[in-house]
This record gives sequence, C-alpha cells and structure tokens, in this order.
Amino acid sequence: EVDDYVRTFQHYDTKAHRPGFRLEWEPATNLVLAGDYEYKRAAARGPVPDISYAQHEVGASVRSRPRRLVRFSLEAGYTYAHRSFTTGNDGTADPSHAGRADVIERIELECRYRLAGPTVVAGYEYEWRQVTSPYSSIIDDVKDYRAHRFSLGVLVRSGRRGSRSRSPSAGPPLP
Repeated sequence: EVDDYVRTFQHYDTKAHRPGFRLEWEPATNLVLAGDYEYKRAAARGPVPDISYAQHEVGASVRSRPRRLVRFSLEAGYTYAHRSFTTGNDGTADPSHAGRADVIERIELECRYRLAGPTVVAGYEYEWRQVTSPYSSIIDDVKDYRAHRFSLGVLVRSGRRGSRSRSPSAGPPLP
C-alpha cells in the first residue's frame, strides 16, 4: 500500500505491508462463517509528525441466504484492531503520535438482493476509535471518534460466470 500526499503534507507519505488471511466455513448451503486476521506495518516519511505504526486486526462475520428468498443475502461482521504508533520521536516533538495506541472497532451489516442482472447492495457500518496516549490532552478530538456510514449501490458483473474467452488461434474450447 502506498499513500502519496500533496507537497504540503508529504510528511504523511506512507508505505505499508499488509499480510493476512481469511478462513471461511460453510456448515450449510445457506450459511457462511468467516474469520480474518491482518498485520499492517506502515512506515511514514516523517520525520515530524511521524504517523508510522504497527497494527493487528481480527474480524469475524456471518453470511446467510434464506432458503425461500434465494436472491436475498444478509451479512454481519465485527472487526477489532489495535494500532501502536512506532515513532522514535519524543512527546515534545510529536505529541500526537509518541506513545500513542488506538483501538478501532467496527460493526458492519450488508443486505444484497440479486435482480435478473445486477445486485442491489445496502449497507450500514458503525466504527469507533479510542485513543490512549500520555499526551492525550494535546491530541485532537477528531482522532477519538464515532462514525456511522450508510451505503446503497448496484453491483454489475462484467461478464457471464463460467464463460471462457479464447483467441481464434487457440484451438477448440476446453471442456
């Protein structure tokens, strides 16, 4: 991941690595349980402020499709992340990041309804962050927040599922 800000905010330019994995289990044809883990290591340009951090994130979700309403699906999930800022700056130089740790939690709900072609998607997300720092009186309230997000959209697939494209010289289609 690369974040590249305009010249005035170049100290926020960041490169990050995000290894992780997702496990899914389908105990029934209309039920999927999933778990996620991601480790993120972000290195910012800095030097002040230095927004570099290490973050561990875990999540769980459940997705269901009622047997009688096969075009409808519902997914609910919860995510917990712990972010530790890794700046080498002391609190007098960078009080917004020195010694700071954030806990970020998120609850998500998403409904989908498949029409003849597209799928209508509606979602709700509630996210909150709690900041702890030895310099918390200096940190802006905007870092410690509660956010509600609503979304509505249409998902359109770019091609038919299972179709294979081939060039004219490729020979007969594969079975």
